[in-house]
Amino acid sequence: MQKCKQCEWEFPDDMCECPYCGHPVEPENKKQKRRFNLRWHPNTFMARVKQPPSSLAPSPTTPTAPSKKHPWLVILVSIITVILLLGGTLIVYVWARGGSTPPPAKLNVDPLLLDFGSQIVGIQKTRLLTVSNSGGQELRWSVDKGKTLRLTLDQYSGKIAAGAIPQSINVKVDTTTLTAGHNFFTTINLISNGGNVSVSVKLYVIATPIPSPTPTPTPTPTPTPTPTSVQRQIPSTQTQSRTVKATGSGQTDPTSATGQLNFTNTSSQCFFIPAGAQFQGKSGVFVQTTQNVSLVAGELIVPIPATAQAVNPGSNGNIPSEDINLPLGNQYISDCPKQPSTLSITGAQSHSAITAYPLSQLHGYALVENTAAFTGGQDAQPYTFVQQSDIDVSATSLKNSTRQSAINDIHQQLQPNEHLVGDPQCTSHISSDHNALDRVNQVTVTVKTTCKATAST
Repeated sequence: MQKCKQCEWEFPDDMCECPYCGHPVEPENKKQKRRFNLRWHPNTFMARVKQPPSSLAPSPTTPTAPSKKHPWLVILVSIITVILLLGGTLIVYVWARGGSTPPPAKLNVDPLLLDFGSQIVGIQKTRLLTVSNSGGQELRWSVDKGKTLRLTLDQYSGKIAAGAIPQSINVKVDTTTLTAGHNFFTTINLISNGGNVSVSVKLYVIATPIPSPTPTPTPTPTPTPTPTSVQRQIPSTQTQSRTVKATGSGQTDPTSATGQLNFTNTSSQCFFIPAGAQFQGKSGVFVQTTQNVSLVAGELIVPIPATAQAVNPGSNGNIPSEDINLPLGNQYISDCPKQPSTLSITGAQSHSAITAYPLSQLHGYALVENTAAFTGGQDAQPYTFVQQSDIDVSATSLKNSTRQSAINDIHQQLQPNEHLVGDPQCTSHISSDHNALDRVNQVTVTVKTTCKATAST
């Protein structure tokens, strides 16, 4: 603590003037610091400009009180210094990063076919659709299901940040108003800032199975025994079969043709063709790759093969050889890696996954072609299948016929002095050479009925 020489008020050592009377007070060990600060203080500078001649200047031993605003000037200078340091740090950070922009959002949908299989009228099933973002920016997506009222989703839009977990969509088909024995097809379109994807939905509608009726046995009354009567069991088994046409109708799914695309690059550019890249042939048919292909700059005369398939299923996808012979577009040009040496690699996820490349040249070309025809594409085919009603109708008719035949046979086995005690008891077994939903044109139904009766004299 130090004491003011004028009012004798005590205050901390770091203060340069009395907070009570304003009298300047300065410790000896801070005199040099005060002289440095006063040299650059605005008031001191103005005082130097307006000071009288040196002969009239005050004695150097006379203390000059610093301005009361001097501490605020120091604080202001400190704040400006901190701001400049932070700004410089930010500029260095941005310069170091090179101003790189993250890759755009990329829409991924799995699966591309929602197959509900066979579904009974009135029963609703749910299938899961997964939406993910493999890009470096936020993905904004929405779903367009068209005018299909029977199709419902639990969400129709969303956002997925880069690196965030995928989102799920529950898809449900209402079969209440659909007709049994028919196929239901539709398409869900997912639209986003990271590309568009179409998902196919298919369902086959079947009728509600009719359970086979279980015969209710008739209780046999207990006959009143007589000392002189003799009883015996008379059995009879009758078997009949009937072949009827199957009445169900459906249609098989079309299949996509598959083949191979060959990529050649002798240019000075590097190319990256992602899986799903589409190319149109001379016939107008679009095919797409099913794996990634990386082409590096240089004299790459040997073609690089990649598996591919027709975009649209059907026999139209069976294109001939050399139907596709196209130069690669600029949209597939990519940055070349920094380590050159060997040939290109197919199936790589990106150029960063390739570690060896040949030296590039100044001129050349890059093209894609199919040197062999695509095969395996088939159109949808109609078919006939067995419905449960085909079996049930024939079985009911055969059960009545075999039961009556067995009862008639029992009556024919009675002796002249015998009569039946109660009604015959019958059981039937139904079998068929095909089950319901089997894809055949006809089905044979067989019924075996066994009846037993008690004969008494």
